[in-house]
Amino acid sequence: MKKRAILPYLWMPIGVLLVCIVGCSKKQPLFETGKITDISGTLPTIMKSAGAMFGNESVKLGDQTLILSVSTPNGHYVIDIENCVYGPQTINNLCVAIKVGDTIKFPISNYRDINGWRREIKFSPGKLGKLRSTDIEIIRQEKP
Repeated sequence: MKKRAILPYLWMPIGVLLVCIVGCSKKQPLFETGKITDISGTLPTIMKSAGAMFGNESVKLGDQTLILSVSTPNGHYVIDIENCVYGPQTINNLCVAIKVGDTIKFPISNYRDINGWRREIKFSPGKLGKLRSTDIEIIRQEKP
């Protein structure tokens, strides 16, 4: 009879331990690192044709877009970069800072940014996705 009275008291510490192990462990965001194989969009086109006849004003009326093709060990990603106005890293200076052959790091799963906001990251099964300009971290640049 005494053995049965001890059994409920043993389950409580085991349950608390399991809750701490499962619930207290933070899921680390998954990041991918790869080399830029192509840079496209309207923004790189504007940057390349700075000597246009009318100062390129007609081209600048549209929305600025920046699309990166990145080759990683886990496959090829195509990333549409949206402009983030809340940080110092915009698509304008990102377009100037990166070149084909540079290595970048980017998130491929949900995470919390430095302000504590939850960022939902979604990529299609074909590895097509959309990230903010502040999500891109330049790891290494190729020497000119």
